Amino acid sequence: METASYPLNPGWPQAVTDEQLEFVENRPMIGAAEPKATDIFYEGDMEQAGWFTAFAGPMDSAKVKDYEFDNKGTAITSDTDNKGQQVTFADGEIRILGEWDRQAGIRLNPELWKDFPDKEFVLGVEMSLTDLELRGYYLSPQISQDGARGTQRWLTRPVPARTRVEFIAKNNDTPINLLMRGNQGLWTIQRLYLRKLNPADDAFPWPVDATESEQPVTVRIDSSRSLAANPKLLGFNPEFLRSVQGFDSPPIREALELVRPGTLRFPTGTQSNWYDWRADGWPDVDSLPEGTPQFVFDSVHALEKNRGGKLGLSAYQQLVRELNLTPLLVLNILTQSPESQAAWAQDMVEAGAGCQYFELGNETYHWAQANAETATAPQYVEHTRAYAEAIRKVVPEAKFSVQASNRDTRNDDFAWNLGLSAADFADGVTLHTYTFAFAYPMNREMVATLLYPETQLAAMVQLKREQFPQWRIWNTEWGVNAPPVKPYGTQLGALQTAAYLLALVAWEADFELACEHSLGTGEFSPIDLLPDGRMLMKRPLFAFALAGPMFAKGSQWLGTAVDEASPPLPGGYPRVSGRAFRTADGALRVLLVNRLPVEKPIHLELDGQSLPLSGTLRSLTAPTLAAADSVPEGQTMIVSQPLSEGSSLPPFSVNLIELSPAQ
Repeated sequence: METASYPLNPGWPQAVTDEQLEFVENRPMIGAAEPKATDIFYEGDMEQAGWFTAFAGPMDSAKVKDYEFDNKGTAITSDTDNKGQQVTFADGEIRILGEWDRQAGIRLNPELWKDFPDKEFVLGVEMSLTDLELRGYYLSPQISQDGARGTQRWLTRPVPARTRVEFIAKNNDTPINLLMRGNQGLWTIQRLYLRKLNPADDAFPWPVDATESEQPVTVRIDSSRSLAANPKLLGFNPEFLRSVQGFDSPPIREALELVRPGTLRFPTGTQSNWYDWRADGWPDVDSLPEGTPQFVFDSVHALEKNRGGKLGLSAYQQLVRELNLTPLLVLNILTQSPESQAAWAQDMVEAGAGCQYFELGNETYHWAQANAETATAPQYVEHTRAYAEAIRKVVPEAKFSVQASNRDTRNDDFAWNLGLSAADFADGVTLHTYTFAFAYPMNREMVATLLYPETQLAAMVQLKREQFPQWRIWNTEWGVNAPPVKPYGTQLGALQTAAYLLALVAWEADFELACEHSLGTGEFSPIDLLPDGRMLMKRPLFAFALAGPMFAKGSQWLGTAVDEASPPLPGGYPRVSGRAFRTADGALRVLLVNRLPVEKPIHLELDGQSLPLSGTLRSLTAPTLAAADSVPEGQTMIVSQPLSEGSSLPPFSVNLIELSPAQ
C-alpha cells in the first residue's frame, strides 16, 4: 500500500496535545475546581491520624497487612514484612511509595460517610505524583471502591504539581482505597475531602450552547490529496466459543456481508495461544498449567457442550474465500511446534484461503499467556524466530508481528517492549487498545472517554514511534473494556466505533491492519448470537456498515478538514469529525460523526468550490447516548433521507453522505 508523505487531515486528530491526552487518560475530573465549602461534609485532618488505615505488603494480596500511625506519623502496628516506610504520615501529608514488587496504600473507612443522606458523593484529593514508572498490567496508582460507578480511576502520567482529583463514590459500607501496586513512584496527598455530588458532575462533557443547532460545520475536501484505502484496517476478531453458532452460521455471514470487512482474525484472542488446528479445538485444555485464565477453560468447555469442541476452521476458510477476506492467523507458540504451525499455513494455502499475516502468539508479554520459553523478550524473540523461518518455507511472502504491551501508553518502557527490537525477522508489532470506561450510569467520564478514542490512538502511535519506529502497528484487538457497565452496544458505542475508524484513517501510515474485539458473543460484540440460531444486531454494527464503503477495495481517501463556526471546545475537541472518499466507481462520499445532542447544519466544499447538497443522507442516530436497542437480522437502524440544501446531521449520529453521481 502507498504510504502518504503528508497527513491526510492537517488538523485534529493529527496533533493531539498533551493536554488532550491528560483529559482522556486521566479523566476530566482531574484538575477539578475548588469545591464550595457548603458542599464538603467531611475533610481529613492532615495533622491528626485515625481517619484512615494504611496497608502494605507483597503482591500477593492475602499477605498484605494493615498498620496505623500515632499522631507523629510513626507506624505503631507493623512488622518487617509490611515495610511501613512505604506509607508515611508527616508534615501534613500522606506519602505512598510505590515499588515494583509490592503494594501499599490507604483505606478510608465507610464510617466517614455513613451519615451522609445521598446515594453517591465525591471524594476529592489534592495530590502530586512524581518519579512515576509503570510496567505490566497493574492498574495503579488507583482510587477504587467496589460498587462505585467509577469503579477505579488510575493515573498513567506524572502529576508534578499539587493538583485536585475527584472520584464519584458510592454511599455503601465498602471502603475506598488509594493504592500503588506493582509500579514505582511517590504519591503525595496534601488534602482529602468528601463532598456532595452536584448535577454538573454528571453533565455532558461541555455545555451545549442554545445556538449550536444554528452553527454550521463546513467540510473542506481536497481531491489533490488522495490515497488508496487500506481494507485491512476494517476487521474483526471473532469470539464464537460460547455460542451455539459459529463461522458456518447464516447470521454471521449476514453480519459480515453488511459490513464487508477486509480482515478476519482466527481463531480468536487469548484462547489462540493453545489452539490445535488439526483437532480444530482445544483437546488438551484440562492439562493447561496453573495460572491459565479461567475464562479459557470456561469458554472451551462451552464450545465442547455447544458444538462438540470444534471451532470451525473449514468454515472460516470458506468465508475467507467467498467474501474475499484477508485471513489473519494467531499462532500457537506455546504448545505447538514450528513445523505444526507451518503445516497449518500449508493447509490454508491448499484450502484456497491462503494466508500472509501471522501473529506470534497473543499478548505473550502477560505471564498468564507465556511459558518458560517465552518468559522474557529475548526468549520470546529466539523462540518465535523458528516459527517465522518454518512458515516462510511454505509461504515465502508471510508477514509476522511480535506482541508488545500497550498497557501504560507513553510511560510503558519496561524490558519486554525494549527487548523486541532484536526480532529482525518481524514485519510489524501487535498493540491492543481498549477504551476503559467504568462509570455508570453514563456520566461525563464515560462520555468523554468513549466519544474521543482518538486520544488513546494518539498515545499508542506515540509509543510505536518511540519504541518501534521500524514497524507498523497490527491493532488486532480494539474495543471497549467496561465491565460491568457494557456501554458498547449503545449509541455511545456506535459513535466510539465510527470515531475510532476515522482515527485509523488519519494515522494510516502507522497501521498495517486492525480488528475490533469481538464479533460474536459478549459485551464487546456488535451482535448477539441467540441460542435458537437467530442474531440481534446492536447499534455499533450499523456504524461499521456506514463506514464500510470507506475501507472497500478501490476506494480513495481524500484530504478532509472539518471547520466549525462555533468557538472551539476546551482542548480543541471537535463537535463533528469526518472523512471524504471516492468509491471504486468514482462516487463521492463523506462519513461524518456528530457528537452533540443537537442537529448540526452542514456545508460541503470540494477543492475550494461549494458543493450542492444533492443525494442521500444515511444516518444512525438516537435521542440519547444510552440508547441500547437492537434489531433482528434483516432489519436496520439506519435511516435514509434526501440530501438537500439546509440538511443537518441529526443529534448523536454517525452519517454517510452519498452525493449525486455528478459530484
